[in-house]
Amino acid sequence: MSAVGNIKLLINKVLNSFVSKNGSIASFYAKLSTIDIKKNTILYEVRDGQSIVDSPFAIFKYLVNDPDFAHYHHVWVINDLDYPTVNKIKASYKNVDFVVRNSKEYLKWLASAEYLVNNATFQSFFVKKKEQIYINTWHGTPLKYMGFDIPGNPAHSQNVVRNFLMADYILSPNAHTTEIFSKSYRLDGIFPGVILEGGYPRIDCTNSIQREVIKEELGELNLVFDDNLPTILYTPTWKGSSILNPSNDEEQIIKETYLLKDYFKGKYNVLVKVHPYIYKTLSRNERIKHILIPDSLDPNEVLSIVDLLITDYSSIFFVFFGYRQTYYFLCLGQRFV
Repeated sequence: MSAVGNIKLLINKVLNSFVSKNGSIASFYAKLSTIDIKKNTILYEVRDGQSIVDSPFAIFKYLVNDPDFAHYHHVWVINDLDYPTVNKIKASYKNVDFVVRNSKEYLKWLASAEYLVNNATFQSFFVKKKEQIYINTWHGTPLKYMGFDIPGNPAHSQNVVRNFLMADYILSPNAHTTEIFSKSYRLDGIFPGVILEGGYPRIDCTNSIQREVIKEELGELNLVFDDNLPTILYTPTWKGSSILNPSNDEEQIIKETYLLKDYFKGKYNVLVKVHPYIYKTLSRNERIKHILIPDSLDPNEVLSIVDLLITDYSSIFFVFFGYRQTYYFLCLGQRFV
């Protein structure tokens, strides 16, 4: 067989395995349609189980520390049980479980938890039961095209729309985002739930966390940080076309970050927080890992130590604006390519 034939055979084998695995997951979940709902249980999922941050984390922290909700059971979805925050939560609270995404335990809780909290979407096989309450917190104020406003085939938005239509509540931080939900995702006139416009819970993480706690965590993670200097956080947004090949942005971000480091040398700490899609790639790069905010740290808590925010069009600036008001937009384009 030719080399091309071998490659095609390998690709087909991988694709068939992927389809088979996902089909099995969906099939198992479908069999759980009749199991009872467990009262006073909350399942949290962030970014497909990649982390424990954002508004779901803020909601969790509030509820788990409120005596009025002491009888509630919390379930976190995570891809890796070695994720740093897992052990911290286990050591602090007894009424919290962790399940690996797409495991049988995960599917059982997805089908039986009374409350479901997600900052993105559940998978396409998910069907909310009428006894369940689904709260979609979303994850930012969009400054770019979203949903059906994106040119081309709108198929990329179908699962987002599907999740929104199943949600009982969608959280919106402002009128602009409400408009995006209603118009860009075509919810106007067909959404049976409620869009709650009133700010994101994650803002509480910025306002309530102590700066010293975050500084201590940065030190434990061996980030280069001078406690005597004010701090700049650079937050470039995701610009890539494929989450499977994020390396295209890697050099650009490093060059932009070092431009800032050189310009503000001796005057500011310069740290960088990148999009989750490119974090793993950059975390392995020796040139930047010492100033790269770990993906396990909640960016809203990190903002508590930031004196000046520099971004292109990352929606994190909306959170920072409510906390401090010194920020700049960096428009470098392709200058370093």
